[in-house]
Amino acid sequence: MCGIACLFAGQPLPEELIRQMTSIISHRGPDDEGFIGLSENRVMLGHRRL
Repeated sequence: MCGIACLFAGQPLPEELIRQMTSIISHRGPDDEGFIGLSENRVMLGHRRL
C-alpha cells in the first residue's frame, strides 16, 4: 500500500517538512519515495511507494 502527503500554504515552506511527513508514513511504502515543491514551495507533495 502506498502513502501520499500534501501541504498547501500562503508562504514558502521548507522541504524538510514534507520529508518529515512522509517519513512518518514510511510503513505505507518502504521501497521508494519522492517529493515535489510547486509555486515556490507553497504546494508540496510527497509519496511513499510499496
